[in-house]
Amino acid sequence: MRFASACVVLCLTAGSCSEVLAQQMPEPILWGWGEKIKPIQDLPPNAREQAKQALGKEVAVGYHYKHFCLFGEPADVWTWGGQYVLFRGNNYWPTSPAQLEPLLGAAQARELRPPWQYRFPPGLIGFTCLGAALAVFIYVGHRRSAQKILEDGRMREALQSYAMLFQQEEFPPGESEPTAEEKRAAMQEGVDFLVEEHEIEPAKAEAKLRRLITEIERDRSNAYRYPALEHEQAGRWDEAQAGFERALLIMQEWDPADAEFLKTCVQRVRKKREAKVGPEKLEWPEDRRSTSSSPDE
Repeated sequence: MRFASACVVLCLTAGSCSEVLAQQMPEPILWGWGEKIKPIQDLPPNAREQAKQALGKEVAVGYHYKHFCLFGEPADVWTWGGQYVLFRGNNYWPTSPAQLEPLLGAAQARELRPPWQYRFPPGLIGFTCLGAALAVFIYVGHRRSAQKILEDGRMREALQSYAMLFQQEEFPPGESEPTAEEKRAAMQEGVDFLVEEHEIEPAKAEAKLRRLITEIERDRSNAYRYPALEHEQAGRWDEAQAGFERALLIMQEWDPADAEFLKTCVQRVRKKREAKVGPEKLEWPEDRRSTSSSPDE
């Protein structure tokens, strides 16, 4: 009687039986959307029999949700609207863990979890992995290309004027970075050297030298961004912000996409910092180096 009463309550609270909608998918199959029910577990024998008497069908516990897929149904890239249900085939009755407790028992009802396909759509995982692999492939390709360029003695000579900007090993933070104009001028000296001394086409000389300098500067920025990540994880907001800002200052001339990413890192740290010590006016580090005495002098 306990199980029958529980099923009657389920029917009254769930309302009428619903049916899974057919999946909408064009031909050829490139993308589509629809509804799914993933089985979770069967009802205990006594509850299954009582549910059959109350609902007119043998039912099991499942999870109903909507999904969007690419390249076929298995490749779900997004899921939403999940709910626990009692189901048979495509027919289902919405319910909840609390309503299922009389049928499953308190312990099993508390252990109910949405299926992993709902929490981690396979297509989303696949595309994320593919994107990560592509990013690594591009990064490795750029590094190899820069290494190949660096093997050319002419390119190493052309780099000398740029390397002269960084003769000192230790600088006070924020005061050591050459200006964008100084960097461009140093690179142009290298381009002129390649054109005049080795008769390389200007566009080709600039492209190769820029690629090489970009990777060199990326290494310099990494020396600040990786420690900044450690500072952020440790809650040292000032140090983290200073590190990301310095990395941004280095990369904004050479890799706009990376510079935008570093801006988001600065914003993220500032929001965390504001939550602890109060708001701060958002200003991006200027690409300049002080040429006059400081106000304290």
